[in-house]
Amino acid sequence: MVALLALLTGGYLWHHEGTPAVRLANFCDGVLPVDEMLRVTGTNANGFSGGRLGSLHTNEFRNTGELGTVCSINKPGAFRVSIEAMEDSKPFATYVSPHGGEVLPIPLGNSWSGFLAPSEKALSGSVVLDCPGWREGQGKGILVTGAWGNVNGYAPEIHKRLAKIITTAAERTAEQTACKAELGTPVNRIDRAVTKAKEADRATGTCEGVDSQRTVLETAASTAPVEYCILKDGLRLSALYGEFAGSDFGGFEGEGPDDLRGENKSTFWGTAQCSGGLQYAQFTAAAEQEGEREGFSERPPTAQEYADLRTFAERSAGRHGCKNLTLPPKG
Repeated sequence: MVALLALLTGGYLWHHEGTPAVRLANFCDGVLPVDEMLRVTGTNANGFSGGRLGSLHTNEFRNTGELGTVCSINKPGAFRVSIEAMEDSKPFATYVSPHGGEVLPIPLGNSWSGFLAPSEKALSGSVVLDCPGWREGQGKGILVTGAWGNVNGYAPEIHKRLAKIITTAAERTAEQTACKAELGTPVNRIDRAVTKAKEADRATGTCEGVDSQRTVLETAASTAPVEYCILKDGLRLSALYGEFAGSDFGGFEGEGPDDLRGENKSTFWGTAQCSGGLQYAQFTAAAEQEGEREGFSERPPTAQEYADLRTFAERSAGRHGCKNLTLPPKG
């Protein structure tokens, strides 16, 4: 009887320690919200029913004591979260990027500096935290990026779920690393309706004040590290901050973010200086991808288009607390 009881107790402990809830609670240094991750993986807490959790992998890609982790779940609808320090060099994680057309990055709002990038079969997103007081060598702040495959990237519930995962990961990482960041509030609603086309004079978000075209696409004016304003058949304006500046995000074709301003056959751009983890911003204008215009070789930018980049950049820089805005002379 004693042997049987010991066997049953041991079996219970083995099962309990191997349940999806316990495995996910210990996964990725414990920074991911278990309830949301159970929904992502299609499993339940005790593992007696529901789908198979799949294999969990945590890869540390920095030296001991430095922040840099990629956590992935290998199963249909693969899921990955990367957590890293914002530094002068580009981060390890693949940049989250919008998928072109009329789909724009959606700001998280709620006082978070972050966004979601949806597509038909995937959703990804990033959030950044400024970490004043970190010792030298730790970096400027925290960058969390989540990527979720084989899902309807336009579904509101999927938006809320990924938003909670990446903001929770950022908040818990801040606690673990003594990052005294200003945190946002829970993201209970993601509004992507603002990305619908509208008349330029009715724009109240990222396109407010631009007028070189009659129709625009915009998102809410927020403090996301990536912002866009699309002028239909005209320009694609982008504002890229911190780690995202100088990336392939906006089609930048200069020599890098050290070019304070410039222009070439396909883009013209400017920069600004920012405080904390953002460090700098890059504002770029390129020919709108869905229009007939291919670059500026045959149709150079007009004075009104230069003015639109200035308006867009001034408003965005002001929201992000950036100064010393530098733009091409014609702007």
